[in-house]
Amino acid sequence: VESPLEEEAVVLTPDLKWPVNPTCPAVEIELRGMQASGHAAALHHPDICASEPRVVDSLRYLESGEGGAGTAGVTEQQEDSMAKNKVALVTGGTDGIGKATAKRLLTDLWEVVIVGRDPSRCEGTVAELKAATGNSTVSALTADLSLLGETRRVCDEFVAGHDSLDFLFLNANAISQRRTLTNEGFEANLALGFLSRALMAQRMEALLSATPGSQILSVVGLNKARLDFDDLPMEHKFSGMEALGRWQWAVQMYSREFNRRSSVPMNIYMPGIVKTKILDSEPSLLLRAAIKAIYALRAVSVEQSAGHVYSVMRDVQENQRRDAYYSVKKLKGPRKLGDHPGDQQAVWELARELLEPYVGS
Repeated sequence: VESPLEEEAVVLTPDLKWPVNPTCPAVEIELRGMQASGHAAALHHPDICASEPRVVDSLRYLESGEGGAGTAGVTEQQEDSMAKNKVALVTGGTDGIGKATAKRLLTDLWEVVIVGRDPSRCEGTVAELKAATGNSTVSALTADLSLLGETRRVCDEFVAGHDSLDFLFLNANAISQRRTLTNEGFEANLALGFLSRALMAQRMEALLSATPGSQILSVVGLNKARLDFDDLPMEHKFSGMEALGRWQWAVQMYSREFNRRSSVPMNIYMPGIVKTKILDSEPSLLLRAAIKAIYALRAVSVEQSAGHVYSVMRDVQENQRRDAYYSVKKLKGPRKLGDHPGDQQAVWELARELLEPYVGS
């Protein structure tokens, strides 16, 4: 599928459309530039209903534009410099893009510390990465990053064992499809996707500042929805996709203010459609069928995505970029977030207030 998306375009366009016919529940995705009936048939599923709004929401989450202002690139000398005595902290490191990125870095002789929720999976991933790369400088820290107390602990454990940090990869993500409050009182998606990342950036800022050329890269999807500052627990309106959009909006607003205040660059990365398990928990059978069809035609492997991440890292280093937005491996212009005047400062102050119990020394 080659999407005709521009930066803020909705997925449903004349070139990629859902014909709505009240007498027929089927939905056919017409592919731009594709005349082969085999491709169209692959995305024609008799059970996918055009009136299913979450199909549109999730397609918007999966898709990303391919055009951009530039493409990440680097010279051989710069690549060599990336691999010397470098240390990375990778959240969501036991699966998907995080695990593949850890492997890519280890192959280039980085030291990598992954963060995962399950101790046995962390142990197995470390063993697998060592065997696959021949690099023994990989270890794991176990934490549930939806809990801010756990996030603080894992940061402190890392700092206690390291005197430098070159790359902080904020990648942990899981979509809670049911409204859930953590035992610290936060909506689970917001806690994991936004609050934990903001806390980790703050707790690791001193170590990053002391490491020349360090950077933070935060992974988001295309979904964005302005945060309802009066209903953070989402008591009045909840869906998994809405919650996803809210924390992704908040993390991007926070990143802009972080870059204004900190010497450490924080950039935003959208990986595009990648074959991960992020939407496996989607409750709609119809939507899961649509996702599988799109994966079959468009999705890249996690290994390919890790290569894109590495290209972005190198581009940031080469060009000293900060507050930049990358789609797949291409630098794009500033993203329109639909924010109101004062939202950037409001998000920063919200994080400061909510994180205060966990930020102190």
